[in-house]
Amino acid sequence: MILRNKNFLNYLFITTFATIASNLIQFILSLYILDLTKSASIFALCLSIIILPRLFLTPIAGFVSDKFNKRCLLLILLNTYIITLIIFYILFNTIDNKVILIIFLISILECLETFLGVVNSSLIPFIVKEEFLSKANAISSIDDTIVEILNPIIATTMYTLIGIENSILLCTLFYILCLIFSFKLCIKFTKKLEKEKISFFKDLIYSFKHTTKKIIDNKQLLVIILSIPIINLFMSSAFSITMVILLREVLNISDKSFGVFQSIVSLSSVIGAILSTKILENRKISSILSNSVIIISIIFFIIFILTRFILSLSIIPIILILDCIVVIMVTISNISITTLLQKLSDKSELSKVQSIVIFMATISIPIGRIIYGVLADTIYIDISFLVSFLGLFILWLLIKKFII
Repeated sequence: MILRNKNFLNYLFITTFATIASNLIQFILSLYILDLTKSASIFALCLSIIILPRLFLTPIAGFVSDKFNKRCLLLILLNTYIITLIIFYILFNTIDNKVILIIFLISILECLETFLGVVNSSLIPFIVKEEFLSKANAISSIDDTIVEILNPIIATTMYTLIGIENSILLCTLFYILCLIFSFKLCIKFTKKLEKEKISFFKDLIYSFKHTTKKIIDNKQLLVIILSIPIINLFMSSAFSITMVILLREVLNISDKSFGVFQSIVSLSSVIGAILSTKILENRKISSILSNSVIIISIIFFIIFILTRFILSLSIIPIILILDCIVVIMVTISNISITTLLQKLSDKSELSKVQSIVIFMATISIPIGRIIYGVLADTIYIDISFLVSFLGLFILWLLIKKFII
């Protein structure tokens, strides 16, 4: 049983506490900036800073994670987190310009988060056997989803009750707990023999050229890697932009109703992850991925029909059910993609492959939001759902041709 694997349990505790601490800090600092400045632009700047380190440092993080001992990297990163937060706590009451201090802290933490995210994303194949990969990824997804749902509530409560300074101390404690579990983590590391010593950046460039060539030559791996940014582009953007505009601006539902709608949809991701533990067990993962993508595509076509011909409040319950199914299917497809990546990638290059995926996924989100924002402003809102249907249908054809 996967939950009897002490190494995997240590990994779960590390990722859980690290995710809680990271999300809490970002949320609480953003709230404090908004309260302090009353400026939406500065608040937006703090949120926008997050994407920059991911773009520039993700490839380096993937290279470093593959080249060096992952456990040692984990210990170094967690110690750096703890030291950084302690220094911030000390400086918070001595520096007057707290906005600059917070922006500086967010930048440093996001750099660390980029490295930690790449290291953590490549750990599972090193601590569980291949036949348990899908179940391990599903359990990890359940854990991450629950944390993501609860974090805003916890962060708001903490900020209100104990303030920013005590919240930072509590998050520091979470990272200390991560550090304790990291000492218990056992990861085998085989150092590669280097024929000749070359500079870090030359080695980085050569390594990524080599990995990129292997990905391009392996059509299965290439399509799987492209699946994540394509899903982000055509599904996530439709949900974060078009669906919000449909509910709030076109159908004019109340804030309370919108909140309930979003909460129910969010819970569907937990259901999807739980279902994955059974659906992916002893089944062909590539077929499950293919079926998930075509179901999502068909649902977007149904939503297109509904918004084209029956645009009224009566379609909201149907839209809610369809949205929940989409989120469940996306969760299952994401776990399937992660498992296939782990199985098809060489362990010695897994972090670089994951960093390429993270890089492409990060870029696809703002691109998708811009495209869907323009579509919603310039043409009928239903066309956005038709675009999502076509994009995901093409992805399904690629999966059928190269993976099944």
